[in-house]
Amino acid sequence: MPNSAHITYKESEAVIYKGVKVSKSEDGIKIFSTETDFYTDMTEDFIQSESFEVCVRIYLKSKYLKQLDNVERWIQNEVNGQKNHKKINKLKKFRERLIIKYNEINT
Repeated sequence: MPNSAHITYKESEAVIYKGVKVSKSEDGIKIFSTETDFYTDMTEDFIQSESFEVCVRIYLKSKYLKQLDNVERWIQNEVNGQKNHKKINKLKKFRERLIIKYNEINT
């Protein structure tokens, strides 16, 4: 896959693609989210009739929507609270980047 990282261990192989880690070992194939420091097992979510890339798109859409909701809440709290204009502008730029990423997934 283009734009992916291939990792080879002694007993397993892994590929990281757009925040999703696919690990193949003697135990089978496992799929993890790399969103946090402790990878979350998403194997059951990806066992669908859809292709891997479609499942990654679905995962990324939900991830970006969740992040957009959080940013909107943070902006509202800042506007209603401390009114720090630098922080509000930083959050707005972050929101713009998330919207661009979300739109790239949908096209």
